Amino acid sequence: MPLIINGRPIDDNVLDAEFGQLKAHAERTTNVSCCERDPEFRQAARENVVGRVLLADEAVRTVEPSPAEEVEQTLERLKQEHGGEAHFYAAMGIAPEQLDLVRNDIDVNLRVNKLLDRLIADDPAPTDDQLRAFYQENIAAYTTPEERRASHISKGVSRMAAREGLLDEFRSLREQILDGADFNELAKAHSDRGEDLVDLGFFRRGDLPEEVEMVAFSMRPGEVSPVFSSSVGVHIMKLHEVRAPAAKPFDEAREQVVAMYLDQRKRDRAAELVKRLQATATIEEVAPDPDEVNQLAT
Repeated sequence: MPLIINGRPIDDNVLDAEFGQLKAHAERTTNVSCCERDPEFRQAARENVVGRVLLADEAVRTVEPSPAEEVEQTLERLKQEHGGEAHFYAAMGIAPEQLDLVRNDIDVNLRVNKLLDRLIADDPAPTDDQLRAFYQENIAAYTTPEERRASHISKGVSRMAAREGLLDEFRSLREQILDGADFNELAKAHSDRGEDLVDLGFFRRGDLPEEVEMVAFSMRPGEVSPVFSSSVGVHIMKLHEVRAPAAKPFDEAREQVVAMYLDQRKRDRAAELVKRLQATATIEEVAPDPDEVNQLAT
């Protein structure tokens, strides 16, 4: 259903993209089944898009245009962050002749940021007690995730016919390890990925292929895994060390705490501003033309 904000039609693709991001985030961080919370995500996506449009309109109305040099500097930074100009164009889905559209978006974003800065410009600096309370409330943001260090013996399988022989070889290697053979020496002799890739170093969840990660995060230090296969080959893994999650002390995290505290304050002020802007905004949802729907159906 098309959304119109202060006379400006919002493409359904914008709402769909916002919905997709919200749902994907929830699926990564919570137990969300296929469609059980779709209405909630649709509503949140609508609210987010409305808020962004109203803030952008207010920034364009109240904040002077950004200097051309500032826009160009931001554009060059974005190109570098994407790995160069060609990757930037590919990621944005644009051609070089469309750069003026990107410059306009950059200008609007810079003006929104300046608007948010103004919203808290007259606020007093946060006290030490406020920062410490914020640190405790958001301790997960200052906590390093669990890390593990392991070594592995690994070979790729180029043909399915070779898999059975490779599994027999790896079962023999595991028996030698369990009988006291040196893991690293066998790994150097039998891995096909090079000696420098025997030790995987410290890694976090998400760093390794899923099949390898499932084994690594189910072991105890010193334990040797069974022979297992993944999308990249056959493996035996030995876990060396586990680093438990640890919170960075407040004094070490203070600069990060201040930045996050001020960002949260900006978001709170922005939400208040959006509520005021909504009171006078014209927000319409237009039902699609039945004839067009029927044409699409046929």
